[in-house]
Amino acid sequence: MPDVINAKCAGCGKVIRVSAKLGGRNAKCPGCGHVITIPTPADSTMDIVSDENLPAVAMEEEILDGEILPEPAALRRATSRRARETGTRRGTSVRKRNTAVLVGCAAGAAALVAIVLVFALHGRTPAEPRPNAPPKSEWKPDPEADALQARAREYLSAFRSGRHVEILDFFEEKDRSAMKASVTAQLEAGLRYDDVVFRSAKAGGDEGTVDFFCTLVRGSAREENRLVTLKWRRSGGAWRLTELPGK
Repeated sequence: MPDVINAKCAGCGKVIRVSAKLGGRNAKCPGCGHVITIPTPADSTMDIVSDENLPAVAMEEEILDGEILPEPAALRRATSRRARETGTRRGTSVRKRNTAVLVGCAAGAAALVAIVLVFALHGRTPAEPRPNAPPKSEWKPDPEADALQARAREYLSAFRSGRHVEILDFFEEKDRSAMKASVTAQLEAGLRYDDVVFRSAKAGGDEGTVDFFCTLVRGSAREENRLVTLKWRRSGGAWRLTELPGK
């Protein structure tokens, strides 16, 4: 039976040398203070007893001063490898946590900005008009003016057709004989109203006017942006021209 046996601390991994007479008893590691069970000489495996496998009553008050032996090379390599693996796992875990924190912060900031924009847009008051700004024009439908402008379109269409009867029908019957010669002269001169753009139509009572811009053509002569006014009078339930335009 050997006089000295080795006991390995499960806390710090150190191996201490103690008397064989202490086999089977509990003692504190002089290196870290961890309670270990001293193996018996017959125990050749040198199993390390963990904290949960210690007896219910451990002799913690009995401290043994043993000689701390150097770690075997294989144990140092295993310990170093475990430390590296632990450090690698810890570094990976820290990086993952940092990434998750950054993503969470970015999402929270985006949500906060969206909330601020929603409140800002809903809380914005409409800009007040300038004191000197002109009032906005309010368009109101005028059936009489619309009917008068439609009548003017019919006259221009009849004039482009070049048929005397249709053109003279836009004048009162008592004026048609006097207007016939003037209408004939305009048609023979090649008078045309091209590129017509209506400007306004006004009807009040039995009188009204229609203004439009056009390119007035007489033979080879062209007058662009010419303003032409058609003057009308209501007679016999229809709008009639009071004078021949384009003179």
